[in-house]
Amino acid sequence: RDKDKDNIIRMLLESSSAQETFSVVCIVGIGGMGKTTLAQYVFSDGRVKSHFDLMIWVCVPQSLTAKEVMRNMVAFATDGTDLQGGMLQPPFATDDTHLQGRMLQLRCHFQRQITNKKFLLVLDNVWNHELLSLQWQDLVDLIGFGTPGSRVLATTRSVRVCQTMG
Repeated sequence: RDKDKDNIIRMLLESSSAQETFSVVCIVGIGGMGKTTLAQYVFSDGRVKSHFDLMIWVCVPQSLTAKEVMRNMVAFATDGTDLQGGMLQPPFATDDTHLQGRMLQLRCHFQRQITNKKFLLVLDNVWNHELLSLQWQDLVDLIGFGTPGSRVLATTRSVRVCQTMG
């Protein structure tokens, strides 16, 4: 396990193209083999913590939509001040127009949080390749404000998920 951890850390810390804001590293394997545990070891490593300005961890259950992933990313990056349990908490409205407006505010707030920062985003347990292929560009647009050298670390059972993420 230490060898795997060191290999992943090396991939996360290595230099990247100046034109590429972020790159993706995937941990792929069958259920129960320890992908999440390995990602947690990497996430908590001192070398990783000192390398990235902002670290975000998002669990991605099968049924989660891209909007919910974005909500969870915002919650983690902003210490959950605007969100609770990954769900919007709009005291003023529940209709789609107000929720869309609130989501736009949160998206802008998140982008300000990552602008000019090198971030590590862990997307843990990405299952749904079809959903990801339809909505990956939305996530790319959201996280494209970090500095070069930012990384996405994904755990998944599917090689197709990694291919979609690049």
